[in-house]
Amino acid sequence: MSVADLLHIRRTEQEDLLQRAITLLQADQRVVAAWLFGSRGRHTADALSDTDLWVVVADEQCEFIVAERQDYVAQLGQPVLMLESPGNAPARGGYLMALYPGQVGVQQIDWYWQRQSDASLP
Repeated sequence: MSVADLLHIRRTEQEDLLQRAITLLQADQRVVAAWLFGSRGRHTADALSDTDLWVVVADEQCEFIVAERQDYVAQLGQPVLMLESPGNAPARGGYLMALYPGQVGVQQIDWYWQRQSDASLP
């Protein structure tokens, strides 16, 4: 298999994972908004890029989602690794890096959750 073929597989897996995340977020009534940032938000991502996902949650529900964040991100598929990094979390929110299995390497999503009252459009 060529490098181009492998990169195509990675890109396809990225898009599939993102679509599953979108479906999850759209079905969750606690989520009031979400957007991509980083290279995907700037439309400069390539097949090796991670996905940075900012999720705005209704104030009264944010602490519950943050408390269950590992279970929440596992709804896309069981991550091979999850990494807590409290310093990356927005104030009164949460952060979790999740690496999902892929055919030619893991796919990374950096999840950020923020309370609606603290959020502003990027």
